[in-house]
Amino acid sequence: MRIEQLQYLNAVTRHGSLRRASEELHLSQPALSEAIRGLELELGVRLLDRHRTGAQISRQGERLLPRINDVLNAVAALRAAAQNSGGSMNSRTS
Repeated sequence: MRIEQLQYLNAVTRHGSLRRASEELHLSQPALSEAIRGLELELGVRLLDRHRTGAQISRQGERLLPRINDVLNAVAALRAAAQNSGGSMNSRTS
């Protein structure tokens, strides 16, 4: 599971559309769909209901969405804490 896959699913649910999410993410629609399908396979649940006019989050996806958002928020907090720590990758402590 990659964080990007969670971000992609979040974007699709926010936009209610693979097309609009792919535009926001600067990612082709087939690549976006494939990434989410990989996440579905890994989790063993269908996250999106796909149809001719678009896609929307499935019932299983809705149940997992709060946990997905928890993960994304934790990653954002970790990045912010790292940036605010004052260190850099090039500095060494003795």
